[in-house]
Amino acid sequence: MYVSDAFSSEAYRLWGQAAAARQTAAGQSSAQEATAARPADIWRSLATGIDVHSATLDQLSLVSQGLYDYGQISLLDHATLSFDPAKGALGESADTYLTGQDGADGSGKRDWVAEFEARLTEHMEAGDSASAAVDQRVLGILHRLEAAASGGVDVKV
Repeated sequence: MYVSDAFSSEAYRLWGQAAAARQTAAGQSSAQEATAARPADIWRSLATGIDVHSATLDQLSLVSQGLYDYGQISLLDHATLSFDPAKGALGESADTYLTGQDGADGSGKRDWVAEFEARLTEHMEAGDSASAAVDQRVLGILHRLEAAASGGVDVKV
């Protein structure tokens, strides 16, 4: 399912500019300058139309891809935010979400903050500090998206 309605046209415009900048001869420096100059605009634009407490994996993956393309998050964080366990080695029947397979209404929407908080708790209880650190970074990203959607982006990732 493609969820273009989750973004404003401004988000797509900014995302397109970043892609075009990467394709030019000086694309790397141009993209870095644009990212360094306006990270708050990037976060605000990509956060428009997504509620991290009620979003599908497709919506979260598109936002994550945009943040990664702009150099705002690492590849590991992008992979963590966009991984679909149903397409992994365990198969479609695997219930690997700690907060339930689908949202309460069956729409596929879930509270991603609650999901990663549950993962963090599980990893900390198991003594898996590496996974817990990833969960903490992802929670920081989700909280920054939440702040950006409401007009602020003071939370550092």
